[in-house]
Amino acid sequence: MNTIADHSGKWDRAARYLRIAMLLRDHPDGLSAQELANRIGVSKRTIYRDIDGRSRQIERWGRSAPDAENKLKTALMAKNRMSREGELTGVDRFAKAAEIWRQTIEANVGRGTRSPGTLETYERSLKLHVLPALGEVRLLEIAPPLLDRFLKTVSNSAGAPTAKLCRSVISGTLGLAVRYGALATNPVRDADRLTARPAKEPWALTLEERQLLLKKLAARGSASAWGCCGWKWISLSVRWR
Repeated sequence: MNTIADHSGKWDRAARYLRIAMLLRDHPDGLSAQELANRIGVSKRTIYRDIDGRSRQIERWGRSAPDAENKLKTALMAKNRMSREGELTGVDRFAKAAEIWRQTIEANVGRGTRSPGTLETYERSLKLHVLPALGEVRLLEIAPPLLDRFLKTVSNSAGAPTAKLCRSVISGTLGLAVRYGALATNPVRDADRLTARPAKEPWALTLEERQLLLKKLAARGSASAWGCCGWKWISLSVRWR
């Protein structure tokens, strides 16, 4: 604490002790601690490291110790908001962080490090899926269980590729929130991984099946009569050979 704050604190304490002495003089029968507190108040103080790196003393008075402590906490919160004005905090909603993240992508497009198509894809994912579900959620409220439910819903309704895109958008937004100090970690890292449905194994006709197919087609006439293009006949013939 600096010298000015030290002197100020000493004078405050001296003035308080003098007032207590005067109150006790005027009340020979004595006063309880609560009565003294009600008459002169109670102060709570702490040292706050400001955004410029300097430590400053903050003090608040109240009619009781809890009252003074609550006023001190309120002052600290206000001080913190002022020092971080224009940035993100945990109580900000996801939509605010998403817009800042979108603007960074837009700036990268202007610098030529991202393609306009990437920006359009992210904006479409935000508009259609992410913001309707998570836009009003506060950053501190976003947890892996919430993300799991959302991504599963998107995967079931729009497909796994769309859900993976939404995951990338959310991860980018919350990663920005971590860099701004609004979150300690990115909850997307602990969300379940999305897996697409396994593709069906390729299936080919056996030799007997090919022979049977060609025999039936030949018996029915030309391939065009069955809506088959000539290239299919050629393909079958090549494979047959």
